[in-house]
Amino acid sequence: MIESFCPTASGLYVDYLAGGPSEIRFISRADHSQRSVPLKPVSAVQQMLWLEGDRLLFRNISYISPFAWLTFDPETNQTLPTALAGASPVDFSDAEVLRAFATSKDGTQVPLNIIRRKGTKLDGKNPTLLYGYGGYGISLSPNYSLARRIWLDQGGVYVIANCAGAASTGRIGTRRGIL
Repeated sequence: MIESFCPTASGLYVDYLAGGPSEIRFISRADHSQRSVPLKPVSAVQQMLWLEGDRLLFRNISYISPFAWLTFDPETNQTLPTALAGASPVDFSDAEVLRAFATSKDGTQVPLNIIRRKGTKLDGKNPTLLYGYGGYGISLSPNYSLARRIWLDQGGVYVIANCAGAASTGRIGTRRGIL
């Protein structure tokens, strides 16, 4: 599902949901080729702004790191941080987010974001909070919460099910002549 777009000098940046987390693709106006913009793993894009040429400024947030404004330069294919970033009084460097899929009764693949301390075994022996929402086509995007630190410190695992999400198809369809 397309969340937003940002036209530039020679193409279009498209931010879309890929089963909850965001992906940004740059679509060239000249040949309709596409390339992905590197983002924080399992993260959400909250805003995109065109700078100059084809450079992009965007706000990125994840489950284990607060927001940061980043720039993307297509000439170097690098995403670089800016000085604009949220600070946090807690450290999540010992945590990770895993992407997995659960199969529902009807065979639908439901994307899961699993937040845990690194090395925590997913063997059913740890307390687990499972949260999900999928009504009205709304999918839950990654967000940052200090409260998760308390749960992780108690050995807990936090899982967000993107019930309205779908696995990424890997390409955004375009029609020749639109871009």
